[in-house]
Amino acid sequence: MKNPSRFIFIIKNNILNTINNASFIENGNFKKKFRVYARKQHLAAWVISIVTILFLSLLVMFIKINNQGQLLNNRTPLDLFKVNYETILQIWITGASLGASAYMFQRITKNRLVDTSTLGIGNVCLIGLFFLAISINFENYGSQKLFENLLPFIFIISGVCAGLILYWFSKKRTGFSHTKLIVSGVFINFIAIALSISLKDNLTLVASNYIDDRLLGNFSNRNSTEKYLSYAVFLFLMIWCFLRSAKFKVVITDTMIAEQLGLKVKLLNLEMIFISSCLTAVSYIMGGNVLFLGIAAANLGYAVFGNRFSSSIIFSSFITIIFLIFGQFILDNIVQNLTSLVFDAPIVTPLLVAPIFTFIILFKNNI
Repeated sequence: MKNPSRFIFIIKNNILNTINNASFIENGNFKKKFRVYARKQHLAAWVISIVTILFLSLLVMFIKINNQGQLLNNRTPLDLFKVNYETILQIWITGASLGASAYMFQRITKNRLVDTSTLGIGNVCLIGLFFLAISINFENYGSQKLFENLLPFIFIISGVCAGLILYWFSKKRTGFSHTKLIVSGVFINFIAIALSISLKDNLTLVASNYIDDRLLGNFSNRNSTEKYLSYAVFLFLMIWCFLRSAKFKVVITDTMIAEQLGLKVKLLNLEMIFISSCLTAVSYIMGGNVLFLGIAAANLGYAVFGNRFSSSIIFSSFITIIFLIFGQFILDNIVQNLTSLVFDAPIVTPLLVAPIFTFIILFKNNI
């Protein structure tokens, strides 16, 4: 053979072209029609999701309804924007972080009922929260400010530690085990829950009351350290994710093909676990403990875009944002008008998503 390197290059291109095809359809007019139809379906999904996010964001920002069902108009639109824009931004960052991380973990584990909640990353973040709370005297105002400034760093460190533990137990000598990742995640989850309960019992009453809102999850105002660190980490991780998306796509599609192409499968899995774990920490900083919301969004992202990595994580993020914004609107204008009990959007939202979650469990093989 005159040019073996050229031959290898052609083989690699053929494999990548096979991966990029959504389905194996014979060449011809039908294939062209299928591609046009798929593009239209994807375009419709993008347009509907973006318009829904913008519409719901405007509703949450400017629409307030009182107990009598009347629209409150005692503030100017500019005042409402100043009051509510940070809440909208928090919801966007939280939703994008949860949606992207859930999709990556589902594709790594090849299991569509997995997200960061079931793998225990969130509960490891809670352990970090409790350790920090035990070491600080909350009766001192200066200590409370110190707690708020240190908390985002503790969440990030806890998320990274959880991801590294998952990777350590799931790697193999010659590759990476998806089954081990799920099993180790379940064990970490149980251990983290038990340890969290023990640590919370050792907190003072003041400390316990102070961190309850962070456990339940809410979109209350965050300090400058929490906001700017979350923005910076989120942007860095998403840029990293998109720069490596082509290789991630090959790995989540077929690890054997990835190995034949010379990709370092273990390293790429580590990168995805690291990114997902840090995104989970960001969601904890901005929105608190939001349970199982990413499962439904990641499934919808996969149902529409399959293994198209970049498109799927963006769409999954959009769906999570829609769930959270809709939950916030229901909370502000309906739930709070019907009851004096205190509810937060991250608690209300999973109840709204429960029918979708149930549908996924029952019909996950058909979507």
